[in-house]
Amino acid sequence: MERNKKTSLIYMICAATLLVFLGAFFMFTALSKDFSPPLGYFEKGSLSAILLYAVLAGGVLLGFFSWIFFRSSKQITASNAAPVYTKVAGGFLIAALLWCTGEDLAHIHRTLPYWGLILFADLLALFFILFLGCSMGSESLRSGPLAAFSSFFPPLYAVTQLFLLYFDETVATNSPIKIIYQLMYIAFMLTFTAQTGLLLGHKSIFPRYIFSFICSAIFGGAVSVSALLCILTNTPGHNLSYARILFCCTVTVYAFCRLLSFALTKETPSENTKEETA
Repeated sequence: MERNKKTSLIYMICAATLLVFLGAFFMFTALSKDFSPPLGYFEKGSLSAILLYAVLAGGVLLGFFSWIFFRSSKQITASNAAPVYTKVAGGFLIAALLWCTGEDLAHIHRTLPYWGLILFADLLALFFILFLGCSMGSESLRSGPLAAFSSFFPPLYAVTQLFLLYFDETVATNSPIKIIYQLMYIAFMLTFTAQTGLLLGHKSIFPRYIFSFICSAIFGGAVSVSALLCILTNTPGHNLSYARILFCCTVTVYAFCRLLSFALTKETPSENTKEETA
């Protein structure tokens, strides 16, 4: 990636970080002042809710801008080495996945109508962890067949979680936290479908990769930070377990770390040579 585009990506990361905190602030304000428990939604005409949706829409627009801006950056591959901070974030993401899996299994007797989907999601989580382990390994492991095979499972995991969230009767269907949490899973699913494409050699997918990471970070960050503020202030309405909040938070951190790795990691001569001869 050219130096000016790396600098631009850093500015985009800063803008996304600002949108995360703005979105979290407006969501917390809306939940604490304008949330109606009987409706499971915000009061009509809530200014905080309007500003929240404006911030999230701005995050999506930032993602689309990055897609257009990086449309000529096709030399990035999914086999690039992950820096230490990305590996640490990946380790926390693995821990969050294990916690979510254990929580699902512990409460499976309460969700008997779709227990099969829960077990399937937990099985996919193990392959998700396998993929993250490959992405933090050696070059031969990152670009090998095991990484390519396991990369198909994170998007499937996201799809099963979307179904579980949709059929969760303990949370209102129109719950704002629930809706934005589902949007985070959709963006996360797009991220890993792009990752699979990069592993299969489709380097033109890289702009969508950046777009998906930006959207994942903004949605996940707005949900997790606002939920933490609700817990600290005993404000009802977030309707998320500690495991889900941790997963949202680690998704956000992981997405930002991956974006930083593209902006800060230097390309090796061998990578450039391969690209020139491709």
